[in-house]
Amino acid sequence: MSLDFLKKFKKWFNEHVPTDKVEHFLGGAWITAALGALGWPGIGAGFIITLIVSLFKERFMDDEFDMADVFAAALGGITSVVIYSVLSFLA
Repeated sequence: MSLDFLKKFKKWFNEHVPTDKVEHFLGGAWITAALGALGWPGIGAGFIITLIVSLFKERFMDDEFDMADVFAAALGGITSVVIYSVLSFLA
């Protein structure tokens, strides 16, 4: 893979993917994964907490409600669930 390709990809990514959405995705993934140490109940609780925190933040802390931010956080949580599922299956 050439370095030129990576530079082009980085430029494209920065132009087309808002940093705010990446932060919501990573936050949702982290909250869900952090509670994964408790097993499946923790994963489920982490995903629900991710949704609640995201909705609360959008409703009461932001100037304008953005459902795309909630969706990004939920997608991050779902990513953690999928990774946990795969790792559980392989163990």
